[in-house]
Amino acid sequence: MRIRTIAVICGISIFPFSGNAAAVDKNEWTRDCVGYLEIRLPDKAEVAATAYDQLLHPTRTVYSEFEDGQVAPYSTYHYVGAMQVTRALSEEEIQRFLSEAKRTRAQYQADAESYQKIDANMPEAAYQEFNLPKDDGVAIRRFKYLYAARSMNRHAFKWGMNAPDDRVPEFVQFMNKLINTIALREDLTVPSGSGLCMPHLFIPIDGPDRYGHTIATTYRLKSHPDVTVMLEDASAKRPLESQDPAKLTAVYKSNFFWTQDYRSYDSIKNLLTLRRHNTIDFAGQKGVESMVSMIRKDKVTEDYGYLVVTQGDPDARNDKPELMFYVIRDAKNAEKRGMKPIGKDEFFKLAREIAASVKRRTVP
Repeated sequence: MRIRTIAVICGISIFPFSGNAAAVDKNEWTRDCVGYLEIRLPDKAEVAATAYDQLLHPTRTVYSEFEDGQVAPYSTYHYVGAMQVTRALSEEEIQRFLSEAKRTRAQYQADAESYQKIDANMPEAAYQEFNLPKDDGVAIRRFKYLYAARSMNRHAFKWGMNAPDDRVPEFVQFMNKLINTIALREDLTVPSGSGLCMPHLFIPIDGPDRYGHTIATTYRLKSHPDVTVMLEDASAKRPLESQDPAKLTAVYKSNFFWTQDYRSYDSIKNLLTLRRHNTIDFAGQKGVESMVSMIRKDKVTEDYGYLVVTQGDPDARNDKPELMFYVIRDAKNAEKRGMKPIGKDEFFKLAREIAASVKRRTVP
């Protein structure tokens, strides 16, 4: 694919993306999928997954990480309920995970039995167990809380939700289908069927996605470990009556990300000084593009960030989701490996090339 030379305004200077910047052979790029989207990445990128310790002793917000412990704070996996999936674990780690799951089952069973002694017909006395198709783990309902935890070829998987009081049977049926159809997939592969992708896993979905989802996956480039890429596919949500519609626009979300959400810097500068943002096509939708430079908290290191945000439409269901895509350079992650960080021009050229590769998956 031929990349056009694009001028970027920075203060009063205009710098082109130089054709001399180190190019990446597109023939070596690999495909992966996030939610209902497909993305192409240079070489064999690493994929973040739920931090193992978070399965056993979760903090307020369960986070993901790369295998060496680098945190990927924006990765999230939600389909009706919150989901977690880990990298492939050791046998000892898997057994600890399963032991914890069985302790959870015993606790909920004991809670239900305490209510049964008072009145077996009380809603709080309800308790069910479900059979898992293979491997090991537990799947239960305690009153209106649904919980599943299982090992899948040494990947630990968890899912849980509180069902509305009047829809418990519906979500019992949903969970039973979920735990029987969710499947492992190789990273950097794209399944042929319809469904949702997340790290290591694929959830087949026949027909429309009735319940909505939020799947965000973070990658780290092996050839440039200072570069992380995050792609989020989320069903558009209807605003609450108390929400200001202006705060739901793509422009607002873009500004909020750089000024309030991502704060790993001492100072930040918008490189699109005159325009503030660009409007681009992103995965078949209108997207807001921003580019920044940052001085890190050491007050010396300069890094760069690239962001695209789209505004979804809840009436369009999966045809117009809320998308977010970023590429961020953190120079220290290359320097501590004895590698040179990617240069500014090459960084933004690469970010735009990856952004241009994102599209909705096509299925038979």
